[in-house]
Amino acid sequence: GSVIRNVNFVDVDVTLHSKSCGVIAGIVAGQCEISNCSIGGQISYTLDDARYLGGVVGEVYNVPGIIFKDITVDLKYDVPSTVESMGGVVGYFNLPSSIELSNIVNRSKDTLIIKSSKDGVGGLFGCIHFPSELRIHDCSNYMSIESESPMVGGIVGRYKKHKTFYIVTELYNCTNAGNLYSDYGNVGGIVGISEHVKITNCVNIGDISSYEPSVGEFGNTAGI
Repeated sequence: GSVIRNVNFVDVDVTLHSKSCGVIAGIVAGQCEISNCSIGGQISYTLDDARYLGGVVGEVYNVPGIIFKDITVDLKYDVPSTVESMGGVVGYFNLPSSIELSNIVNRSKDTLIIKSSKDGVGGLFGCIHFPSELRIHDCSNYMSIESESPMVGGIVGRYKKHKTFYIVTELYNCTNAGNLYSDYGNVGGIVGISEHVKITNCVNIGDISSYEPSVGEFGNTAGI
C-alpha cells in the first residue's frame, strides 16, 4: 500500500475541478496510510456537479485497509451549493474493509455552508458507507456547518451499516466544538445519523439546531 507521512501544506490556495477532490488525493483506491500531516489555507471546489469533497481526500473507495492519523486541517472551504457528501477531512468512505481514524483535528474557524447534500456533511467525515471494521477515536472538530439538507454531524455526517454483515464499529474520545445547523433534522454533535455505532466518552460543546427537527428518517436533533 501507499504511505504519506510528515507532509505540511502551509497557506495553500488550491482550486480543484473534479467530481472527487482533496488536497492530498481526489480518490484513494488502495491500502493507504496518511499520517503526521497538516493542511492550512483555502480550498475551492469549482465543479457544479461535484460528488465527494474533502479537505484531505475526496473519496476512499473499496480498499482493504485505511489508516489516517495525526492529521490537522485548518482550511477555508469554497464549495458548490450541491454535493453528494462533504467532510472537512474526507468526503466519502465507500465500502472499505477496515478504517482506523485517530487524532484528526479540523481547526477551521470558518462556517461551511452547503445547500444540498445527499449523503451527509461532517466536520471531519461526510459519509462512511458499509465498512467491515471502523474505529474513530481521539478526533475533534471546531468548524461550524450550515446545511439545508439533513445528516449533519460534528465528526461524521452519516454512517451507513451493512444490513447483513457483523461489523465492529467504535467511536470514542471525540469532541465537537462547532455549531451545527440543518433545515431538516438528523443533526448531532458527534454523528448526524447512524446505524449501530458504539459511541463512548464523546463530548459536544457546539450549538445544535434545526428549522424542522421532526423531519427526516429519524428526525432527531441531539447533542451527540
